[in-house]
Amino acid sequence: MNPIRDDLERLSFSQSEKEALTAALTAAGAERVRPMPMAYRRIIALVAVVSLLIGAVGAVSVAGISPGFRAFFGIETAEQEERLQPKTIHQVYEDPNGTGTVLTVEQVLMDSRNLYVTMDLAAPEGTVLPQVPEALELGESSYWVSTRSESAGSMSAWLTQDAEGAQNWDGAGSMSYGFTALPDENGAGNHISLVFQLTLYGSTFDETCQYLHIGPISQLNRYNPAAGCYDQIALEGFHFSVVIPLEGSRVEQYDFQGRSLVQLGGDTLALMDNLSLSPICLSFDLLCGSEDQYNALSEGLSNGGWPVYVLLRDGTRVDASFPGNFSFSHYAAGEDTGIFFAAASLSLQLEHPIDPAEVDDIIFVGDNGDETGRYTDTPKRIYFSFDPNWRNDHYWNEVNALQMERNANRDDTSDLLIQMG
Repeated sequence: MNPIRDDLERLSFSQSEKEALTAALTAAGAERVRPMPMAYRRIIALVAVVSLLIGAVGAVSVAGISPGFRAFFGIETAEQEERLQPKTIHQVYEDPNGTGTVLTVEQVLMDSRNLYVTMDLAAPEGTVLPQVPEALELGESSYWVSTRSESAGSMSAWLTQDAEGAQNWDGAGSMSYGFTALPDENGAGNHISLVFQLTLYGSTFDETCQYLHIGPISQLNRYNPAAGCYDQIALEGFHFSVVIPLEGSRVEQYDFQGRSLVQLGGDTLALMDNLSLSPICLSFDLLCGSEDQYNALSEGLSNGGWPVYVLLRDGTRVDASFPGNFSFSHYAAGEDTGIFFAAASLSLQLEHPIDPAEVDDIIFVGDNGDETGRYTDTPKRIYFSFDPNWRNDHYWNEVNALQMERNANRDDTSDLLIQMG
């Protein structure tokens, strides 16, 4: 029994209170988005979008997972591959400007908060796009899809209910999006493998979100070791705007009701809400009620977050990485009121795909475990535990293998006691 957890569970908000809080958090000037530098395999830059579909010249079905998704999600085994079922669309776009550049949209995958698309950008024949060793040594990509070009303007992305873009999807609050350029294994080819990632903050995708629009994609920059940034133009003059269908691309996602305190790194206390788990991500909101808590959370997130991992039933540890970009909304009623509220909406990418049915616990190092595993005998207070107090009857009764075993053993014990009684 955790009395703090029980008190938190008894806290509830009426619908009118939720609406008032939502309005306060989304009021003009209340939202604060902090763009952070991204490590390789994360978003390299924020981008922003206007898009028209420029005819795809082909669409065929290709089995399996694209090399881009394999690299991005750390897939190394057939078992890990089975956890994902991306939608293959294979849309091929030839540059309408006649440069000879070709963009192929390969696969799309999404959970309730995150959307991923793999693409292949092929430079004109005879053009070589070598890797930049200095960038790779820093854990960065050699290339970056520029946020804007002089000829085409700024790049953007938006979500709609129809392919033509006449009906915008209005479910998104704030979001971040951008490209990661993956290294070419050959090192000196004319192809760049791209992963586009879009993350929602404070909202989730629903069935009315049917299409993703991105464009114009018009410039590829190369990392400049001398300047430490992507200021060298590697390829320009092309112009792509794409429309990507999303139906059939969603992986199984489990959303949990409840809230719990969590001590991040053993010294930063926050209230967790809106916990969700998919084969590729662990997502939640962190809430705080004071400026001191807000400052501690903001500093920790800006420094890369805290160690977290998913502990599987067989003892395997799967690390989760805090995002380099995060949304921080805060509301203060005034200096004299003492009322302050802040929320960070976060999606942590797992180092490789997992089977959510095999999860034993989620370890926040310094709270309910350390680097070696879960705390089992400690005098310190433990705040967080991944257990049925996070309510989702379907997950605990029909999905999670360990909890289903516990339920069966409990039922057997009850039957035995009844027989003995």
